[in-house]
Amino acid sequence: MGPTNFVASLKEPPVAGDESSARTDAMPAYNIYGGDGDVTGDLVYLNYGMPDDYKDLARRGIDVKGKIVITRYGGGWRGLKPKLAQEHGALGCIIYSDPQNDGYGPGDVYPKGGFRPTEGLQRGSVQDMTLYSGDPLTPGWARPRTPSGYRSTRRKRF
Repeated sequence: MGPTNFVASLKEPPVAGDESSARTDAMPAYNIYGGDGDVTGDLVYLNYGMPDDYKDLARRGIDVKGKIVITRYGGGWRGLKPKLAQEHGALGCIIYSDPQNDGYGPGDVYPKGGFRPTEGLQRGSVQDMTLYSGDPLTPGWARPRTPSGYRSTRRKRF
């Protein structure tokens, strides 16, 4: 919503010293079970996006309804962040890895150390595990389906 439009590339550049990071068949960045879409709205920083963070905003008279919340990864399970954002009327939820927590802040980044490189991307799920644990195509089963087990015919396109 400014003079310069930002579009995330969702691709990690190769890491110097790691030939495998240049592979073209590597797993792409993903955040599975999150909603797809293109939303536009005001941004509200929400720390870790946990219930106490919403209470803190409310004390300050800030409402996230109709806005996009920006939350840091950590401080609670990843899947709660978009769920709570939706419950509070937000249009969207951006989750980012704060380099102070998962990057150069706590130590050396990969390949020298074990922390996320500057342009490293997460891969994970925002599935509501309290309601839908396990494989969503095998509802009610704690483990993924076996060849003889039940499998839902409902499939989501990605």
